[in-house]
Amino acid sequence: MRCHPARRSFWAYLDGEVDPRRRESLEAHLARCEACSVELAKTRAQWEALAEADQTPVLPTDLWPRVLAALDQAERLPWHRQCRTRMVQAACVSACVASGFAGGALLSWEQPATEAAPDTVSTGERMMVAEAFDTAAFGLSEGREGLLRCVPK
Repeated sequence: MRCHPARRSFWAYLDGEVDPRRRESLEAHLARCEACSVELAKTRAQWEALAEADQTPVLPTDLWPRVLAALDQAERLPWHRQCRTRMVQAACVSACVASGFAGGALLSWEQPATEAAPDTVSTGERMMVAEAFDTAAFGLSEGREGLLRCVPK
């Protein structure tokens, strides 16, 4: 067992709520780790001080009337102030649904069919493309005729 899990189980260990296997692992760790042993001693001192105190805390005498007054005040708020968070959440959900519908409509909207480019290119067009490019820049030793072979027919 490592230090962090051991320290997390100190209170359960002191209360006797740790299963036997975990208890053995914790005790073995405490035998090896001096820092955890010191920490357990501090925790045990706190645990014993709490057990000895065993006193009920003293509550203010006007606590119950203050709680009732706060509840009455909360009930007097207008409905739109009581549930402001829910209204914001509902608005966000509505905006998401509306944008989803708008996006779906845009995606399903059919575009007019575009005319496909012809598969064949005339010799004149191929010549214009070949003249537009500098054959030396492409490193073609065949010159313009080599570039003409690159342009589709």
